[in-house]
Amino acid sequence: MEREPSETNATTLASYEAGSDLYAQRWQPNDPARLFTFLDVIAGLLPPAARVLEIGTGTGHDADLLEQRGLSVRRTDAARAFVNQLRGRGLTADVLNVITDELRGPWDAIYANAVFLHLNARELMQVLVKTAAAAVPAGMLAFTLKVGDGEGWTTTKLNRQRHFTYWREPALRAVLSTSPWNVESIDQAVGLTDDWLYCICRTDSSAR
Repeated sequence: MEREPSETNATTLASYEAGSDLYAQRWQPNDPARLFTFLDVIAGLLPPAARVLEIGTGTGHDADLLEQRGLSVRRTDAARAFVNQLRGRGLTADVLNVITDELRGPWDAIYANAVFLHLNARELMQVLVKTAAAAVPAGMLAFTLKVGDGEGWTTTKLNRQRHFTYWREPALRAVLSTSPWNVESIDQAVGLTDDWLYCICRTDSSAR
């Protein structure tokens, strides 16, 4: 498995490191009602106090909401600046790059909101394999992606370059069908500026 992020991913991470304070100031949930529904579904499918690895915790709002729903969340982010912000709130958080670092576990669920959209198609497949290996039997992967075609750069929110890979449901299902994950649901929702795919997958119960 590739151990180094692509140039586009590295550039995006550097933008988060340099612009974390500005991002936190400008952060707002894409669609609060839809996010709450997504988190409710996740919590409802997991046992009480399930152990969740959050990849790309960022400002930490999602982790707070997951814990309010009775889950135990390990907060991580590839940007040390975000980890320092979380620790400044008195929270336990660790630097973790989903491409280069071990995920340990096994985890009942792995959660990544607006994170995998920074991966190219090759990186996404590598991460799908890696996360499955870190999950319990019948473990969950919940993540979101932006709807669209191709790839592109944006300077919104940070005034710095961030790279996105866009997906449509048929293409995503095709990728997932060749991964260790089984699709449980993929829902498309209209956001404030973009449409989003909300995805929940499971590993086989006999996978480990």
